[in-house]
Amino acid sequence: MQLLTRFSLMAVMATLAGQYVQAYPLDGAGEATTEVATINADQGTTGVTPAPRRLVRRLGNNSGQSMSNAMDVRVPCTGQTDNCDQNAYAILCRGAPRVLQKRSDLGHHNYQESGAGHTPFKGDRSKLRQEGVNRPPTPPSGEAYDSAEEYPWQGTLQGGNTAFVFPVQPSSQHSQGSRIRTMYSQYGIENGMWFHITAFDNCGGPYCIAFNNNDRTACSEPAVKAPIDWAKWIWKRASPKGAKYWFDFMGTKGGFSLG
Repeated sequence: MQLLTRFSLMAVMATLAGQYVQAYPLDGAGEATTEVATINADQGTTGVTPAPRRLVRRLGNNSGQSMSNAMDVRVPCTGQTDNCDQNAYAILCRGAPRVLQKRSDLGHHNYQESGAGHTPFKGDRSKLRQEGVNRPPTPPSGEAYDSAEEYPWQGTLQGGNTAFVFPVQPSSQHSQGSRIRTMYSQYGIENGMWFHITAFDNCGGPYCIAFNNNDRTACSEPAVKAPIDWAKWIWKRASPKGAKYWFDFMGTKGGFSLG
């Protein structure tokens, strides 16, 4: 039996498995651990202790260990067209970053700093006018767009007071966390790792489609064929910490009415 560190083991398994290797999760700071493993050279089998393992990309390019080696990911959007289309618009048309670092420890702080935690789209029209925001008309389904979606996401280093906020229906917002957690699990993204959004899957929104095709013409066209054009419903918190909440309109397609 030959004794190998985790890094040696990963090199061997990368040769055997190709793009993916079996490895332990990173620790909370994003550093690789150095558990010891054994390889049976005669039988070609591998034994690793402790038992829990997952599939992650091998160390090197797209490993997620740094911003320059961010892991390429495709965001799952089934049942989340509004949220994903908003995210795609923020990246494609407003210059929001598509390379993010997972920082779940900052989630609550960023949620408050972005203003999303203030629930700016909830309340009557007079309250909305006082804070500079508005929301789309309530559809026949009866669910108002009074929850707040922010991008970059609250659980990332890039979230917080520079995030864009959009009005979204609560049912869509409540399931978004599960969607993002599923993506993290699928790619083995641990806290502290970097990832690069390359596509929004199963999203029929016009900005998702434009993002996936790297087509920025959607940002300058006079109208987008969709139930709601999110270019008309995007804000960013402008008030300093401790001051009265106020949000600046960040859209480019005809503005909005506070009436």
